[in-house]
Amino acid sequence: MARTIRLQGDSNAHDRPWRVAVEQGFFAEEGLDVVYHEDNPKGAEGRVKDFAHRWKETQLQHGALEVYPVCEWGAIERVQRLGKGKIIGLDATVRTGAIMVRKDSRVHTLTELRNVPIAVTWHAGTFYAAIEAMEAAGVPFAEIKLEHAADRLDAVISLPPDRMRKSDFDRKIDLDVSTDEKAYEAGYMPLDLVFDATRSAAWRRGYLRHFRLDEARLDQWDEFEPQVLQRFHQYRVPIIELLQTTPKDAVCQVFE
Repeated sequence: MARTIRLQGDSNAHDRPWRVAVEQGFFAEEGLDVVYHEDNPKGAEGRVKDFAHRWKETQLQHGALEVYPVCEWGAIERVQRLGKGKIIGLDATVRTGAIMVRKDSRVHTLTELRNVPIAVTWHAGTFYAAIEAMEAAGVPFAEIKLEHAADRLDAVISLPPDRMRKSDFDRKIDLDVSTDEKAYEAGYMPLDLVFDATRSAAWRRGYLRHFRLDEARLDQWDEFEPQVLQRFHQYRVPIIELLQTTPKDAVCQVFE
């Protein structure tokens, strides 16, 4: 009887060959019973700063997984510190990365980011790539200040149409933002307003009227608007246009 090997997903760049092999039955043809798990079902909650407490690493430590892919730098540190695994193979991927600043930033070169906090996902690819880029620009490691920035994902929640979160078989209301006034008090803004200029402006006016005597909440809005709302409008999605005659292997190379 074949032993079941549980694989943990990571990203398209690292685990695509494994996923294809599972879907196409390549492992089964070799007599291997392989189960593929999607990456981090806990979402933002699983992206903690200390990787020893991340969902994926805890699964490996507790024996719930046999194999998972990570970036090479991350793998080396995990193996060394967790003491529960070993590197069994290496692959090569090519990615284009960048350290970005706001459009109105006064920073124009990497050397100007000495001792300036840089947002990354702790001990992930961006963590090590940022260090490599900064050191290549001549910035000493001691002056590179990286900040774990995945926590902001916790601020985005999903609610049913009645905009209430309930528990205990709907007998208990844990969060109620069913009206604008309740949303103001709870500090939640409906995301469906972001790209509707008229409704967004009305919601903003209502919020400012509601807290017209609360300086702290007004200051909070002054930070929220440029740091969150405006970034939705300024974000640009890259478009890659390919000819119909482009070979399939070239298409795969573009999206790796």
